[in-house]
Amino acid sequence: MYLGASYRGNKGVMRVTPQGAVDQYIAGPVVVGLVLDRQGNLYLVDTSAVYHVQVEEKGYSLES
Repeated sequence: MYLGASYRGNKGVMRVTPQGAVDQYIAGPVVVGLVLDRQGNLYLVDTSAVYHVQVEEKGYSLES
Protein backbone atom coordinates (compact mmCIF):
# COMPACT_ATOMS: atom_id res chain seq x y z
CA MET A 1 0.00 0.00 0.00
CA TYR A 2 1.21 3.51 -0.79
CA LEU A 3 0.18 6.58 1.21
CA GLY A 4 0.78 10.29 0.94
CA ALA A 5 1.88 10.98 4.50
CA SER A 6 4.28 12.42 7.01
CA TYR A 7 5.88 9.60 9.01
CA ARG A 8 8.66 9.94 11.58
CA GLY A 9 9.65 13.34 10.24
CA ASN A 10 9.68 12.27 6.57
CA LYS A 11 7.15 13.64 4.05
CA GLY A 12 6.10 12.19 0.73
CA VAL A 13 4.91 8.76 -0.36
CA MET A 14 5.24 5.97 2.17
CA ARG A 15 5.13 2.29 1.30
CA VAL A 16 3.52 -0.14 3.75
CA THR A 17 4.42 -3.81 3.27
CA PRO A 18 2.03 -6.70 3.99
CA GLN A 19 4.10 -7.29 7.15
CA GLY A 20 3.39 -3.73 8.35
CA ALA A 21 6.82 -2.19 7.75
CA VAL A 22 6.75 1.45 6.61
CA ASP A 23 9.44 3.12 4.52
CA GLN A 24 9.70 6.33 2.53
CA TYR A 25 9.25 5.54 -1.18
CA ILE A 26 9.34 9.07 -2.62
CA ALA A 27 10.43 12.18 -0.74
CA GLY A 28 8.37 15.26 -1.43
CA PRO A 29 6.13 18.01 -0.20
CA VAL A 30 2.78 17.44 1.44
CA VAL A 31 1.06 14.91 -0.84
CA VAL A 32 -2.72 15.35 -0.86
CA GLY A 33 -3.49 12.60 -3.37
CA LEU A 34 -1.93 9.83 -5.40
CA VAL A 35 -2.91 7.12 -7.85
CA LEU A 36 -1.01 4.21 -9.35
CA ASP A 37 -2.28 2.91 -12.69
CA ARG A 38 -1.92 -0.50 -14.32
CA GLN A 39 0.98 0.68 -16.51
CA GLY A 40 3.19 1.67 -13.56
CA ASN A 41 2.50 5.42 -13.65
CA LEU A 42 2.29 7.10 -10.26
CA TYR A 43 0.55 10.48 -10.20
CA LEU A 44 1.05 12.69 -7.14
CA VAL A 45 -0.83 15.85 -6.25
CA ASP A 46 0.29 18.45 -3.73
CA THR A 47 -1.40 21.75 -2.93
CA SER A 48 -0.23 23.40 -6.18
CA ALA A 49 0.88 20.82 -8.78
CA VAL A 50 0.48 17.36 -10.30
CA TYR A 51 3.54 15.13 -10.73
CA HIS A 52 4.09 12.00 -12.80
CA VAL A 53 6.60 9.29 -11.81
CA GLN A 54 7.24 6.01 -13.67
CA VAL A 55 7.58 3.16 -11.13
CA GLU A 56 8.07 -0.59 -11.40
CA GLU A 57 4.95 -1.45 -9.41
CA LYS A 58 1.59 -1.63 -11.13
CA GLY A 59 -1.79 -0.77 -9.63
CA TYR A 60 -4.82 -3.00 -9.77
CA SER A 61 -8.53 -2.69 -9.23
CA LEU A 62 -10.05 -3.52 -5.87
CA GLU A 63 -13.39 -4.26 -7.52
CA SER A 64 -14.66 -7.81 -7.12
